[in-house]
Amino acid sequence: WDQFYTNHGNRFFKDRHYFSTEFPEEFNNRPPAQHRSPNETKTLVEIGCGVGNALLPLLEVSEDHDNDDGNWDVVHGLDISKTAIDIMSQELRFLAFNKMGPRKKVYGHVCDISKTLSLPSICSGVSNVTTLIFCLSAIDPQYHADAAMNVIDTLHPGGILVFRDYGRYDEAQMKLGTSRSKRIKENFYRKHDGTKCFYFTSNDLEELFCTQLGMHVIELKYLRRVYNNKAMSQARRRVWVQGRF
Repeated sequence: WDQFYTNHGNRFFKDRHYFSTEFPEEFNNRPPAQHRSPNETKTLVEIGCGVGNALLPLLEVSEDHDNDDGNWDVVHGLDISKTAIDIMSQELRFLAFNKMGPRKKVYGHVCDISKTLSLPSICSGVSNVTTLIFCLSAIDPQYHADAAMNVIDTLHPGGILVFRDYGRYDEAQMKLGTSRSKRIKENFYRKHDGTKCFYFTSNDLEELFCTQLGMHVIELKYLRRVYNNKAMSQARRRVWVQGRF
């Protein structure tokens, strides 16, 4: 992943602005600053933040900070790639958030969540909401349980895990499946850029987070999208799995 971000910088992925519509309970329900307790601190942890395509838009607030200082007071972004964390930490929204006052702080941490006891202590048990977006799929499935345990360890009691990742029979999997050299093991593939991807079923996730690790499903569903490229007369059929635990 260091090589990936060295090659692409922050140009490969688009910013993700769908959290308030896809997950309104977690991302669109905080009262204005003047109606909140002065001791209330709301913390977000993003696992696999990359260069901040999901995290940085969540730091954006209106210019009237007295009435709208955003959903989050403390934000932690974790990624396996030091290159990605360095790029994110130099972005203007990252720097501006840390200048908003003593209650506001955003951190970037280099962390391999597939390794046991790898979670930074500052991230342990602090999160109101933790996001795991297109991250777990990049990890060899034999380490999914260790990774999931680290993710769950970021949550304080009552915290929510928000999840989205690649679903079984996504078109990308169908294409990778035509080449034996791309298949590493069942439903786990090496892509052309050297990164890896696993394709989940909802049962995989329920077994991992609930049966093995004791979480409870709030929502778990497939998302199916068709993207049409009119210029090339092609349609891409995507399958994702989305959940809240």
